[in-house]
Amino acid sequence: MKLLLIFQKKKLIQFLFIVYLLIILRLTVFRFELMVPFHPMQGIIALNPWPMYLAWLRTRNWYWILIEPVANTVGFLPFGIYLAWKKHSLQQVLLEGFLFSLSIELSQFILGVGCTDVGDLFHNTLGTLLGGWLMKETQWDAKRRK
Repeated sequence: MKLLLIFQKKKLIQFLFIVYLLIILRLTVFRFELMVPFHPMQGIIALNPWPMYLAWLRTRNWYWILIEPVANTVGFLPFGIYLAWKKHSLQQVLLEGFLFSLSIELSQFILGVGCTDVGDLFHNTLGTLLGGWLMKETQWDAKRRK
């Protein structure tokens, strides 16, 4: 009975992860009807995001200054948590988070949706790493308490 519950829990977590991935891809890559005016820098490559951030500071566009970087970081926490739950090392979590984010940014460029932004790549990878680290820390604490 206990084995069946563990199996069902794993299946539920995997299902929720697939739903999460579909939501991330829908918000970032497959948002064709939102192309105008979803992102002020749509269809460009921003290798140096600082001039863009400074321009947003001048316009006092707080969404793009504060909320977007935080949303990118927080939005990728579940990705890191799932990878750490699957027993990936933090180095693997970092690499896989970077590669997943890079694939999203390149897809945005190829499909002409959103802005291919190094800042997004950084914040997404940071969120993945933080999620993996949090999962590893809570697992370590749980083992230590036993």
